Amino acid sequence: MRYPRAVTVALCAFSPSLAEAHCVAGGRSFPATLAVEEPCVHEALALPDFVASSTGDPAGQGFDIGGHYSKRLFENLSVELGRHWGWLGTPQGATFGPGAVETGVKYQFVTLPEQELMVSALFSVEWGNTGALALGAPTYHVYTAGLAFGKGFGDLPFALNLLRPFAVTGDIGYSVPARSSTIGPGFEVERNPQLLSTGVTLQYSMPYLRQHVVDFDLPRFVNRLVPLVELALETPVANTFSSGRATVGTVNPGVIYTDKAWQFGVEAMIPINRLSGRDVGVRAQLHLALDEILPPQLSRPLFAGGPPMIGGGGAP
Repeated sequence: MRYPRAVTVALCAFSPSLAEAHCVAGGRSFPATLAVEEPCVHEALALPDFVASSTGDPAGQGFDIGGHYSKRLFENLSVELGRHWGWLGTPQGATFGPGAVETGVKYQFVTLPEQELMVSALFSVEWGNTGALALGAPTYHVYTAGLAFGKGFGDLPFALNLLRPFAVTGDIGYSVPARSSTIGPGFEVERNPQLLSTGVTLQYSMPYLRQHVVDFDLPRFVNRLVPLVELALETPVANTFSSGRATVGTVNPGVIYTDKAWQFGVEAMIPINRLSGRDVGVRAQLHLALDEILPPQLSRPLFAGGPPMIGGGGAP
């Protein structure tokens, strides 16, 4: 998943260093991507997270803005809270309101620095009756379990030096509604499907290129960029009598500007089919690494130790 004080306070604390401080495995720092879950646990605030996109069937135009906050209980386990507000315009009129409240837990159980590999387990709840029904918020809880991973290519042989800044990240989740069906306004029965969500990113880190491969003496702005493409899909796989089994999703090419304490990303959202949308949308997000912004007493884990982890820590 993805509101401490004013963002302007955070802006004053941004560090000019090229080093990145979070989601680190060996020499690799994985940025927080916009559509696919990041593979690590850390103190973070994503605010704002903005989406403008078209809807599929029925046709419409939607805007969504919100954010999410994560707090470490242990060094490798965090709890998360998210909320969004949306506007949807259709030929029948416009609707504005909140989305459902989302909470989650993330457990980073693999960190292999030499392989630049991270894996985390995820569990989240979308709480029923906490959002606007007209915007699709459910009247029942939805439980999702899944995994997120990140793998850098820094362990490639030096003969393939220019490929070493590449990395892939991804996630997979399975969502189960608390109620298998609901009764609509006309007393029709609507089946609530179980969903399989999958996502993958391919990214090329210019900071990694400069720091670990070769310094081409490019402008400072360019040396902070991570161009990437994300693919995010959702497929009903069970109890699909009402929904059908068609996959929906988007291909999202874009770029992330990274810094030690913050990053800003923007992407186009290209629907994979007509059900996914009728026009290209856009998504943007400001992501703050709170452990680099807040004082240590406010950003450290609440408890020492933590559940077991395969491998070692982050930065060498």
